[in-house]
Amino acid sequence: MIYQDSKNSCNICDNPITQISLSNKIDSNTRHSWESDSTFEILNLSEVNCFLGFCTKCFQSTIYPKFNTDLIYTNSGSQIRKKYYEKYNKGKIYGGDDKYGKNKNIFELTSNEFNRFKIVSKMISETIRIGEIKTYSILDYAGGDGYISQLFSLLIHTLSKAKVNVQVYDLIEWQDFKIDKSLDRKKFDLIILSHIIEHTHTPRKMVDKVSNYLNSNGIIYCEVPDERILITKILFYKFGLHYHVTYHTRRSIYKLFQNSDFQNIKTRYIYNSSNRGNKARAIVAVAGKKEKFNKNKNRETYRIYEILSFFYSIFIYFLHKISR
Repeated sequence: MIYQDSKNSCNICDNPITQISLSNKIDSNTRHSWESDSTFEILNLSEVNCFLGFCTKCFQSTIYPKFNTDLIYTNSGSQIRKKYYEKYNKGKIYGGDDKYGKNKNIFELTSNEFNRFKIVSKMISETIRIGEIKTYSILDYAGGDGYISQLFSLLIHTLSKAKVNVQVYDLIEWQDFKIDKSLDRKKFDLIILSHIIEHTHTPRKMVDKVSNYLNSNGIIYCEVPDERILITKILFYKFGLHYHVTYHTRRSIYKLFQNSDFQNIKTRYIYNSSNRGNKARAIVAVAGKKEKFNKNKNRETYRIYEILSFFYSIFIYFLHKISR
């Protein structure tokens, strides 16, 4: 289902967007990528024009048109994704390849993860006062197998010596609305939104929904991939119906939580982060509505900062390429 949005507004601040790529017409005869082709079938489309739009207010880039991303993460959607993945990747099984570095050097994977959590632990520790809490509850929202929430559990227990309870929901369970009944009247000290915001055209709706499960002094930890470098694709790439529908910035993540009435927001670019041990770049945020951080919160990043940061990210990207 394609959302009807005559002005193609920004997903976060409702600002009219600027089209910065050529339109790419996709129909039933188009072969674009396994993600785009599977989404085309899942949405039951006849044809669609795709392009990249840019918001000059929050600096996020979004693949248009907007569509119901919920449909991708259902049982039937999963079967269609599997079909196209194995069609495009001969000899590979959907979900069974070396996606998370199963055959890579364990010491390298551990080192990358440790570097990431040095930064994350610093951000989280500024919201926890040691000795003041006895139990701590975590909701890993759309967290799949709970990889990141288990790491956070160990981190928080180490920082505070508190007993930590973790509850995890994967995407399909969340989209089937089982979560609402099972979480009725529950409140959490920490809600994790890790690598999920970039998958939806309605991020404010998601943040507002999970906020209902947050304690008054609770915080949300949000992490998205730093994919700003992909905006350079406009020079040579025709956009399709990708699963990552939005490329975020610190500014867009800040505005996302600000528009959902969060008062204390910290954001940061991590140029040497980790995704299950594999090197990755990320944008992280910690946001609370009432809890005061031990240190001053971030301010909304300025446009000139984002421009300079973008060119710096390009420099870092090619530096890593050269150093390999």
